[in-house]
Amino acid sequence: MLTDGRSGSGAALLAGLGWAVDEGFDVINLSLSTTRQEFQGPLQELADRAYFRRTMLVAAAHNMPVVSYPWTFSSVISVASHDETDPLTYYYNPAPPAEFHARGVRVPVAWPGGRRIRSTGNSFAAPTSPASAPSS
Repeated sequence: MLTDGRSGSGAALLAGLGWAVDEGFDVINLSLSTTRQEFQGPLQELADRAYFRRTMLVAAAHNMPVVSYPWTFSSVISVASHDETDPLTYYYNPAPPAEFHARGVRVPVAWPGGRRIRSTGNSFAAPTSPASAPSS
């Protein structure tokens, strides 16, 4: 659960991610991460469990050059942004941690009250990357 400040607890992240993995979702897209070391182990276990259950876990890379989780785990597909204007331009990076790059600069997004705004960041690139598209 997120607070009014748009932050949540590590316990809530672990519980929500665990629930989604146990429910057998095909794709779980996370636009969040934590730098708190105490969550590295439990998040790694959940990410690996998702991988071996054939659940694709896609996570936005951190917007700052810091070590954070879960996007840096090898069992997670990580996405960073680029500033190309074509929303269908994607890049694969063979040298992770960020495996894919998708449009993430001035992306049109829905906003409360029926409005649309333009936002920038890796969180806006992750849901539009080819990694987030379910296979048919």
